[in-house]
Amino acid sequence: MLQKSRLMKAAPQTGLHSWLWRQRSRNAFEGNVVDLGSKFSPLELAEMFYPVAGGATTFKYPVGRKLKIFGCATKEDLAVPAEFDNEGERCLMVGKDGNTTDLTVGRYAG
Repeated sequence: MLQKSRLMKAAPQTGLHSWLWRQRSRNAFEGNVVDLGSKFSPLELAEMFYPVAGGATTFKYPVGRKLKIFGCATKEDLAVPAEFDNEGERCLMVGKDGNTTDLTVGRYAG
């Protein structure tokens, strides 16, 4: 009977611990973000993502270097990109944050 009593007392504490951990995790979770690092300045990144000089850009360098990821490219976006490079060719610029290379920017190749 002593064993059962110990288990019953431990269960609410375990439940509380689990609840507290979930609350702490929920408050710390920032969503899907990419750390842009310090390898490139905000101007350099804008120039890489929007290679046409003087063209309109929608890129805003995020506070704390954390670029929030949302949405998804459609098949149409991949097949016929809306952006153009400095030679007038359609292109889709993408970024990748690798463990070894940090942030790299390039063209989507299919």
